[in-house]
Amino acid sequence: IFNPSHFGSLFSVFNPDIINSVQIFKGDMPVTDYGAISSSVNVHTREGNNQEWKFTGGLGLISAKGLVEGPLVKDKSSILVSFRRSYIDLFLKLPDTETDPELDYYFYDLNVKYNHKLNSKNRIYISGYSGTDYLLIQGHLVHTNQMLNFRWNHIINDQLFSNSSLVFSRNYLEQLVQDSGTEILWSRYVYNYSLKHTLNYYPWRNTVIKMGASVNAFDINPYTFKIFDLNSYTEKSAEINEYLIVPSIY
Repeated sequence: IFNPSHFGSLFSVFNPDIINSVQIFKGDMPVTDYGAISSSVNVHTREGNNQEWKFTGGLGLISAKGLVEGPLVKDKSSILVSFRRSYIDLFLKLPDTETDPELDYYFYDLNVKYNHKLNSKNRIYISGYSGTDYLLIQGHLVHTNQMLNFRWNHIINDQLFSNSSLVFSRNYLEQLVQDSGTEILWSRYVYNYSLKHTLNYYPWRNTVIKMGASVNAFDINPYTFKIFDLNSYTEKSAEINEYLIVPSIY
């Protein structure tokens, strides 16, 4: 997920209730993170409860959240759903006048995770995320992140474990500017597709050898402009999208 925070970077895009562990790398990325050169946050989310159904929720000063988890098949599969939405807009919303333009802002996050135990050596995970920031002030600014991840965990033997992942993510930014009867809509997006296979080998106690290979592909649209006025409509886009394929092995 790109830019994993809401406007102002005051809130993470991850609801704390679903987090199991977090690793933060400010530099010197491990090779398992595609050799990234910027900062990276590695988030491991919780698995749903496969014994009983549970619900938790809460109200904060600016947001409300809820989480439900439980077994679809006891001892075999479970699902976890978490939702959070701010209600800053209830306090920020002002009447739209010539001197005081309308002001509105909110964000929301939706996390879903499903896991299913096929047998003693195979388990699959499907997880998804969708979140949006919406700011309205003389136009609007919308920032959206979406992600879908399929993972297969396989135990080869007592010393060798494998994980295979197929991931799709989308980052979208849109801005609408209004001025004297003219509207300018600017947008850009980044699509990311990745296929990753890892092996963890434990030859003896307290020792692990990690191996893996991956292909990471990007489809980047730098900009699209749409200009509306009373008598005309103009659209201009980048002549070509930018494509990038990054294979790696370690």
